[in-house]
Amino acid sequence: KKESSTRTDKNSSTMKLATPSVSVDSSPQAIALAIENCRHGVLTVTGFPRPPFDEILSTFDQLSNDKAFTDRLNEAYPKNLVYKDAFANGKGGDNIDKKRVLDLSPDRLEEMKKRDLELVESVENEGSLALTMAFWERLRSEFA
Repeated sequence: KKESSTRTDKNSSTMKLATPSVSVDSSPQAIALAIENCRHGVLTVTGFPRPPFDEILSTFDQLSNDKAFTDRLNEAYPKNLVYKDAFANGKGGDNIDKKRVLDLSPDRLEEMKKRDLELVESVENEGSLALTMAFWERLRSEFA
């Protein structure tokens, strides 16, 4: 299947670029063929669940405002930081984006359970963070 997208080049003329697409539900052979036939380096893969952007934003806003909780997350996994907020740690500015990272991979969560089971249970079962985690777990189990 081909989708058209409009692109404006340096001379402000408009040209059409046929962008191939394939559904994530397609057979492996159909996906491989779509990749093989992708001449311009752009392939649209359709059919993924829509990310819960509101919950993700709410999660990061809550984390930014709860240093005790983020410290507890980081203490539960001493090998590396679980939550990082470079902007809040003085590495931000007027023209700098707010880079915030939350790394709660399944392996990391298993290690964290050994140190703070109550914390991990709250992450997995309460609020916007739990909804966000459920989304990623769904993707991992259905598409990985």
